[in-house]
Amino acid sequence: MQGDRLTTGVLDRRARAVLACALAISATLGASAAHAATPASATVSASSNGQANTVVWKGSVHPGAESGSQDEGLGCYGADNKPGDSTATGCDIFTLDVKVPKSFYSHFVGGPQVKVFNFGGGGVAPDIDFYVYKKNLDGTADLSAPVASGATENAVEQDTIVKGSGSFYVTVVPFATGPTQSYDGQVKMVVKHRLSIKDLNARAPKGQTNYRASHDNRISHSEPTITMDPLNHNHLIAGSKQYDNLAKYLFKIGAYESFDGGKHWKDWNQLPGYCDYAGACDPNQPSKYHVTSDISMTMDDEGNAYAFVLDSPGGVSSASGWGMSLNIKHNGAKSWSQPIHVHSNSANPVQDALFLDDKNWIAIDNNHTPDGGPNKPHDGKIGPLYTCWGLDQGSTVPVVPAVGQSIVFMRSTDGGKTWGGVTPGDNSPIPLSQKGAVSGIGCDIIVAKDGTIYVTWYDNQLDAIMQVKSIDFGRSFTPAAPIATISGQNTAFPGQAFRNLSIPTTGVDPKGNVYVAVMSQNGNGAPVVGSAARAAQKLLQKGQLT
Repeated sequence: MQGDRLTTGVLDRRARAVLACALAISATLGASAAHAATPASATVSASSNGQANTVVWKGSVHPGAESGSQDEGLGCYGADNKPGDSTATGCDIFTLDVKVPKSFYSHFVGGPQVKVFNFGGGGVAPDIDFYVYKKNLDGTADLSAPVASGATENAVEQDTIVKGSGSFYVTVVPFATGPTQSYDGQVKMVVKHRLSIKDLNARAPKGQTNYRASHDNRISHSEPTITMDPLNHNHLIAGSKQYDNLAKYLFKIGAYESFDGGKHWKDWNQLPGYCDYAGACDPNQPSKYHVTSDISMTMDDEGNAYAFVLDSPGGVSSASGWGMSLNIKHNGAKSWSQPIHVHSNSANPVQDALFLDDKNWIAIDNNHTPDGGPNKPHDGKIGPLYTCWGLDQGSTVPVVPAVGQSIVFMRSTDGGKTWGGVTPGDNSPIPLSQKGAVSGIGCDIIVAKDGTIYVTWYDNQLDAIMQVKSIDFGRSFTPAAPIATISGQNTAFPGQAFRNLSIPTTGVDPKGNVYVAVMSQNGNGAPVVGSAARAAQKLLQKGQLT
């Protein structure tokens, strides 16, 4: 789930839980003095041109009840939702006021960026995190969800309060520290001018007009995808997240359809079948809400459309259990089908506790039948469907670090009705990456005219684009090999809270030439050729590149 800082935070913290608990136990927990931020509060004031003052403070934390906690700083507050006794919790709370002109965020994107640093971090310890909560007029905190957070092992923790205005509590947590750990805090306004649709159209090449696809009543959409009917290029199917509760990050996938090349669109609303139990569609029940995410789409040469999603009963906060499902819109149908399970991590308790699926992709071979025979448009035959994704270890077991990650593959030979990996119809995907920790999310599949399958992904430990191929319709694959190096975009852009990771996309022309496009910082990158490629390949084959 790319736009999901929340999931990443959960995974990062699961891996650190054991060490944090050990440090908390071994540290001196005697009568520590209460530590307060100095100054205890400050105000950031922005002008209509986007300029604003920067505020700084100094503070310290110590081992306490919140050491090693995974509750997003909730334990720093008392039963009345006001800041609690810092002597007991070990937390430090800074009060931030943000004043912006009316309609300020109609002209700018971004907001106040909170940074906590100079605590000697950069590893598993010392480790300080922070969570920002809205401060109410009566002094209580709105603890329903943090509006910003920094919860990594980095030496600098920072995040942006998107469209921040009003009063906030910056809650600094001693995740893994010694007796007393000092830190520096800073808040500065990081914004840039917001572009209107008119501005965007003015920047586009002459004749290119932007058309709006979504016309539903939801205020936010993200992670869109689109596919084209191979039989009618004016027939387009698209999908995106449709948020039911933006503050709590609750959403489902919705679909759109156009028959005139994208000028006009029909809203299909959210895909059916995910309001399957009490609370599954109630945006006020985050722990029960049924999330669907990471839409990928394709179409066959019989006019059927396929919408492939991540599937998580119980909201986005779960660090495990995410599976994948498929909805189909058959040619001429007036609605989408009920979901078909593609891969389930809830098949057994161990798998449910330890793994989650992430950043899936789907593709189809419209030139062959699943056994390699000929496949022609409107012949009643559907080619093999393929999917790849990141199979992540997202442990909910504190003693098991969440460190594993691999790229895997499954296929369907019956038009998406059933899926399998090693064996048709099973729940065991085929592993594609030899490395046990890829440290990148997602993959992309493209199918050449001759049926060759190419699966490509980015490994940010190597800063390399990796690729495998299959010439037997997905039954087996070549070992993973680096095909290019890049400077990956592994963090959020300044002043923005979403990530825009370096996930490749691929294409293949009628002659079989394969093209890979990927975001790289400042356009940096180079092909991996000759001795460097051979050396990397040997290390992978020997299992020495992990």
